[in-house]
Amino acid sequence: MSLSDPTILPIIYDGLATPPLSPSQNNHHGHGHGRKSNLANCISPPCSPLHTPKTSPRTSPNAVSSFLPDSLFTPGLHARSARHYKHVGSSDVKSDPVQIIKPDLQNTHLDHHHVNLSSFLNDTDKPDVDQNLIPDIIQNVNQIGLDPHVNFDTSHDVNLEELPNDNLNTAHDHVEIDNTKSQQQRLQPQLQHENPEHIHTGQLGHSHRSDVILARADVPVIQPSPVLAQRKHIKKPSVDKFPHTPLQIVTDLDSLTRDKKGKMPALSHLLSVGNGRVLSLAADDKYVYAGCHSGDNEIVVFSRTSLQPMYRLLGHQGSILALMVVPEKNWLVSSSSAGDIRVWSTNTLQPIYIIHPCDDTSGDIYCLAWDEREGGTLYFGTQSTSIEWVNFGQDEIRSRKPSLPTTSASITTSHTNGPSSTASASPTLSQRTGRYKPHKFFDNPPSGYTSGITTPICSAPTSADKRQLQNQLEQLDLSHLPHSSHSRDLGIHRGCSHVTELEVDVSQRVAFAHYGYVYAMYMIERPNNTRWLVSGSGDTDVKIWECKPKGGLQLLKVFSGLEGAALSFSVRDSLLYAGLQDGQIVVWDLETSACVRTIEAHENDVLAMSVLGTDLYTSAADGKVIRVNEDFDCTAAFRGHSGIILSSTIVKDVGKDKWELITAGNDSYVKIWSIDVPSSRRDVNDFDVEGEGEGDVMLYALAKLIAVPTVSDEGHRESCRQGAHLLKKIFTQLGARSSVISGERGLNPLVLATFSGRETDKPRKRILFYGHYDVQPAAEGEWETNPWELSGRNGYLYGRGVSDNKGPVLAVACAAANLQQRRELDVDVVMLIEGEEEAGSKGFASVVQANKDKIGHIDAIMLSNSTWIGENDPCVVFGMRGVVYANLTISGEGDDAHSGVDGGIVAEPMFDMVRVLGAVAGPEGVNVPGFYDKIRAPSQDVTSCLADVARASGRSTEQLSKVWAQPSFSINSITSSGMGNKTVIPKRVSADISLRIVPDQGREEVVETLKEYCRKTFENLKSPNHFEITVTHSASWWLTQLDSPYFRALECAVKDIWDVEPLRIREGGTVPTIFWLEQEFGAPCVHLPLGQASDAGHLANERMRLLNLRNGKRVVESYFTRVAKI
Repeated sequence: MSLSDPTILPIIYDGLATPPLSPSQNNHHGHGHGRKSNLANCISPPCSPLHTPKTSPRTSPNAVSSFLPDSLFTPGLHARSARHYKHVGSSDVKSDPVQIIKPDLQNTHLDHHHVNLSSFLNDTDKPDVDQNLIPDIIQNVNQIGLDPHVNFDTSHDVNLEELPNDNLNTAHDHVEIDNTKSQQQRLQPQLQHENPEHIHTGQLGHSHRSDVILARADVPVIQPSPVLAQRKHIKKPSVDKFPHTPLQIVTDLDSLTRDKKGKMPALSHLLSVGNGRVLSLAADDKYVYAGCHSGDNEIVVFSRTSLQPMYRLLGHQGSILALMVVPEKNWLVSSSSAGDIRVWSTNTLQPIYIIHPCDDTSGDIYCLAWDEREGGTLYFGTQSTSIEWVNFGQDEIRSRKPSLPTTSASITTSHTNGPSSTASASPTLSQRTGRYKPHKFFDNPPSGYTSGITTPICSAPTSADKRQLQNQLEQLDLSHLPHSSHSRDLGIHRGCSHVTELEVDVSQRVAFAHYGYVYAMYMIERPNNTRWLVSGSGDTDVKIWECKPKGGLQLLKVFSGLEGAALSFSVRDSLLYAGLQDGQIVVWDLETSACVRTIEAHENDVLAMSVLGTDLYTSAADGKVIRVNEDFDCTAAFRGHSGIILSSTIVKDVGKDKWELITAGNDSYVKIWSIDVPSSRRDVNDFDVEGEGEGDVMLYALAKLIAVPTVSDEGHRESCRQGAHLLKKIFTQLGARSSVISGERGLNPLVLATFSGRETDKPRKRILFYGHYDVQPAAEGEWETNPWELSGRNGYLYGRGVSDNKGPVLAVACAAANLQQRRELDVDVVMLIEGEEEAGSKGFASVVQANKDKIGHIDAIMLSNSTWIGENDPCVVFGMRGVVYANLTISGEGDDAHSGVDGGIVAEPMFDMVRVLGAVAGPEGVNVPGFYDKIRAPSQDVTSCLADVARASGRSTEQLSKVWAQPSFSINSITSSGMGNKTVIPKRVSADISLRIVPDQGREEVVETLKEYCRKTFENLKSPNHFEITVTHSASWWLTQLDSPYFRALECAVKDIWDVEPLRIREGGTVPTIFWLEQEFGAPCVHLPLGQASDAGHLANERMRLLNLRNGKRVVESYFTRVAKI
């Protein structure tokens, strides 16, 4: 029989061929094998010798009600649980298989009948309902959310405005509430929900799996009603509405992911595919496409305007595992468990291409990705562990002779409604071709089940129906579809499209791209029109490949050693999110390749992730959806489906300025949720530095940077990471080549940017500017304005970091950018901005040394990390003191003692500490031997500078000399055990001390002599206690040459702008990196302070005068111009 004969076309929308079946158990262990998460809710079929299912260590065998074809069981993953499953019919079965047959709630016809859910749930004699499942039935529908005492009249269309809950739109006209006393008495005692809201947010764990418990609120079991105990049959049960069961997520108190409640997604519509299981999902402006596992393995096409099923796309020989829309070509791409790919036109819904993997040995095709360059390249990941591709921009695409029999042709059928009748018999399954043979589960759907939905099913097609369909098909304009001399006419009637069959060449494949099935891929758009392909597998590796424009892959990096298979991906800003087996979400920074967070989000496999703005929506096999914001805080958590959520996507609402999250699960539903674009205090992607007028760019960029609280402590790691990426983006838009460099593990990244000067007839000088983007904490209650918002008042800019050090960093960057735009930049400006300066520059030296090749040769170093000595006189810094920080600890045996009981008979550690500290320094200064021996005497130039500064500042030269040129000793803190109780003799006392050192004291020599002197002093006490001294940090002093050409150029640049000679000052403080940078790069350093003494850099109400910031930028421009002439 020819496919062109319309009499064989299914005009009715048949029921799916696979009903819920019984879960089974297996005694085989899953050693050495992994699996993708459950893809349909039926059974766990017998496993082949090579593919053994892996189970979640938390999943009870009796709770497993889902199946996975053994073609999905992955080699390369090690089972982490000894949980067993027994197979139905297996010789190893020790007991009868547990059989749980859920009531057929979805395939119930609703035409002109009133159906009451309460009656159905209380029917104890319904033969195919396990009473233990009643709470699950409630849970499966409670997210829809209305009263349980509901009668449905299905004779009319729905009026959405009459629904009592705005979270639901269904296909029913009105709801009649049965308020009879008997019904309320039957059900209300068992259905008391303390909160009518269907969504509870929760916290997500971060450390160990045992730290997180995802728990559904208790669902009361509905007791059998005596009145209905004898009822034998329920004709037309319906479960369209039910009160919501709250979802509660309980976590450990140490969770790093906080509970941040936000506006919850609202369920707006339910789409059903009947008994089928929705494995994949895609959507465009016109349609929602649902790829099914069913008797027909169809793609159900729903209209996004009417929300009704319009078409079925037939032809795949296996379950539809992946769907993808290609907007620029108006294509829908689908792949299946039979190892084939089909490309459909989204305009005509007709097939265009059938793509066969190389040698037809791919097995299941789990994932798809698209690169739009050079005509477009389609990548797909396979069960054979390979990644293959087809480029459609080539002059000749490798086609092959048709291999499929006529019964396996691609068919598009329309869905129509008509009079109710019984369902038609099961359709005959199409033949399969190719060398790969899917599991027999897909070949043998149970009899008596047909593909369909919960709308009325048509009777057998009449002659008029056939003529109407024939006329519709003949009117399709298919002239634009490609044609190949090797293609075969697969049209379903005269004049239909020609489908080109393509075969992947062996050169278009990366064989063994992974050591496990390739489950997920994601295409990332990169700068300079490049593309990265991310792939994840059952081998617990995530790989990043660079895509060649016409197809081809080059491996760039590998993230290995994950806790499970990588099953889904998404990207937000520069972060890559990977959803793993067993519920983890791992987050990497794509710029630095650093793992920035691991989120314990779900109890089961994370199978789908979608991003809207700064929000990430994650869906998993536990049926839950969790929303995570930019700070990795959970802002929503709700049960999306009663079964496994297998796919999700986010699209804009049709005709509205809103967005929709669409989810699909093996509960046969596609659900549409109304969601909002998150409001963020910052959005790096929306940043643009273009502005008009002097200073507009600098101030706008500064406002963006101030808004990110980049405090260098553990609580602000993500903010610092985002601040680094924002700074990198600012530099890039200003014209620099920029990158983010990963810091040491657990520390903040660095930003490296280079503004290249113009080509000249001589080598350009290269100036390294050092700064930092991290800031001190801000006690907001002490501020007059929001510290994280740049504000102006009376000529001053206020905000944390405006003076120290974000303002000066951007002044230098804008100065280089201005010169570059005017083609007057004759030097290369290399900006090295760290994120740990306020915490002692931890890890800075090692990272710089590891990236010295990227930084390149340096001729001079510049920084701007201090202020003027007063309010009105511009300054240049030519020296700074060094520092040695140390901790002294004295401890005794036993516990803290009581002064009334043990006072006078124990050697108190506090007395020992006082004696040691008193010996280190006294009224005459530091007593450490040789401490003052190598101090450099002030030169005549330094003495002259002291006199000039003393006259300008009103301070004495003696005072200035002690701060600038003399060392000092300070006791910074003393702590003890038992603090707060005046009667306690502490057993342990600690003191933090600091020594400021000056030229020519040797830092290492001072450290060693200090440690030795403290030890000997303690030994002389003859105390039974224990003494320990630890040097926690040290940095050398810095002093530049006053006659250096770079220092003179800076002085002249200040005079150019301010029209006065700058004061030459030294500082008593320390910038730890300045001396080290000079030594490391062998280049002299200059220091330009921009702010005033009253800037309050580490205090509340930090500020900078706007005039200082703008003139500071001009000074830097002048300095770069002068350095180019040295």
